[in-house]
Amino acid sequence: MGATIITSQWFLDDAIVATKRAERDYAVTVGPVVTIDGTTYQVVLDGNHSLAAALADGVSPVYTEVDRTDDLGAYLLDAGDIEGYLAHH
Repeated sequence: MGATIITSQWFLDDAIVATKRAERDYAVTVGPVVTIDGTTYQVVLDGNHSLAAALADGVSPVYTEVDRTDDLGAYLLDAGDIEGYLAHH
């Protein structure tokens, strides 16, 4: 992944992260690449606890990138509303 991964998840349940670590579940779903001021980003759509587990275990997350047809907020990207897209997620 060449893009910076961002998330809006404010709360992580430590018990869920512990389960993800025990199961070695590092699967993270990210949206399409968005570019802001020349920097590329991808938003975590699902797998915030798995991302935290991967980081805690010092391993690389297993990213799956969805395209615009699988991202419910993609209509905002199509309209050029990157800020709205980020706020949506």
